[in-house]
Amino acid sequence: MKIIITESQYDMIRFRRRLKEFDEFIRQTPAYSSPCAFVEGSEAFFNAVFNEVTDELYSNENVSDEFIDMVEKYMMEVKYTELIEYYNERCSVVTESRLDNFIYQYLDDYFCPDYNWGPDLHDFYRKDVKKHGYYDFTINGRTMFVYLLRPLYLNLKNKTLLIYDNIYLPMNRMFGERWKPVFMKWFDDHTGLDVEDVKYSR
Repeated sequence: MKIIITESQYDMIRFRRRLKEFDEFIRQTPAYSSPCAFVEGSEAFFNAVFNEVTDELYSNENVSDEFIDMVEKYMMEVKYTELIEYYNERCSVVTESRLDNFIYQYLDDYFCPDYNWGPDLHDFYRKDVKKHGYYDFTINGRTMFVYLLRPLYLNLKNKTLLIYDNIYLPMNRMFGERWKPVFMKWFDDHTGLDVEDVKYSR
């Protein structure tokens, strides 16, 4: 009895035989080699790998459409979770670091006070705060955050930074709680004043 193998069945056999080779091909894609370049996250990384693999297959005229369909199904059903985990294991810290850098730059771009600040003025801030117990920081003529060295009349920690709603609310909407430690570092870098806590003020 003669067994007839259809083209589709032949593609399936060929695909299964080449799984190891195919997995190696995935590992050699540019996206796989540089996962953390995809700051948008793991989905963007997977999509890039998927597209690089399928684009390569589509450019090969000897590869049938049925074979490409098998590859796409394999990528979605088998490789998806593996690639997402691969990205998260290597890039979660890097992505968080890049987000922190973005927040820091965003603060520099939009929330610097009306006057110069920086290392050259650190001694000035320390002396003024030691003398008065606080310092107001204004943007466009409005007080936007206040440093309190010893807020004796409020139920607050020493070295508290009060941040008014024009900064606090939009930053919370965009970045959740993540912006607060970045703000503390940003403020410390520019003023030389240690911050123990950040509080909302209207």
